[in-house]
Amino acid sequence: MINLSHQKNGSAFPGLFLICFCLSGIFLMSSCKVTRPSNYFRDLKKDTTVTVPPRPSDSLKIKSGDFLAITVSSLNRDEDLLYNTENVPGYEVSQEGTIHLRRLGKLTVLGLTRKQAKQKIESGLAPYLKDPLVSVKFTNHHVTLIGAGGSKVLPMPEERLSIMDLLAQGGGTLNENNLLSDIIVMRDSGQTQKTIKHLNLEDNSVFESGYFYLQPNDVVVLNSNEKAILAEKNRLRYQQITTLALQAVTIGLVIYQTFFRN
Repeated sequence: MINLSHQKNGSAFPGLFLICFCLSGIFLMSSCKVTRPSNYFRDLKKDTTVTVPPRPSDSLKIKSGDFLAITVSSLNRDEDLLYNTENVPGYEVSQEGTIHLRRLGKLTVLGLTRKQAKQKIESGLAPYLKDPLVSVKFTNHHVTLIGAGGSKVLPMPEERLSIMDLLAQGGGTLNENNLLSDIIVMRDSGQTQKTIKHLNLEDNSVFESGYFYLQPNDVVVLNSNEKAILAEKNRLRYQQITTLALQAVTIGLVIYQTFFRN
């Protein structure tokens, strides 16, 4: 006759270990909820053409309190250095709308575009410099980017900066936990008001939005994908629980095999 009691005693604990292992695996797999990853322009067809708003022209007017980075280049290199050295902190536009420029003294730039200011300065410097070329950019214009990875204030020296350009410059501010389907843009619409706009970068309709191109002092907020973050936390927690359970069963099996098995 087969000694059933001996067989039962010798195989009960390994069987229990196998059952616990299988149940732990099933529990771990069932607890892992797969979340849909965020992708830019998910519904964008291949090899297609989309309509985008016209790029902002150089129509942004210079106002009092603006800071202008003005660089001068001509065939008079020594003179160029004098202008460009003075320009390190930027030229502040006074309350009267003027800046003080070497050779030209007080120069009114209030209400001019960057292009108009450039032409005015070049004309004024023509008697003193040979073939002067002038560049005018804003140094006080910026866009703020806030995300799960931190926040950044990015300069906006010109009028043209798209939401995609901003995210590319944001670097570590954007990560895999950001929700591309709900990006917030806050824009000043008066001295005491802000307009809030939600953009979906998974939808190609964002190209048609008036907020695709940003304006100075816009604030862009990258929301976190809370479902993805929670799913990852749960996965790690269940993984730890399963690991501890298997370790406990393994230790029990070793003790049983060493001290109690006949």
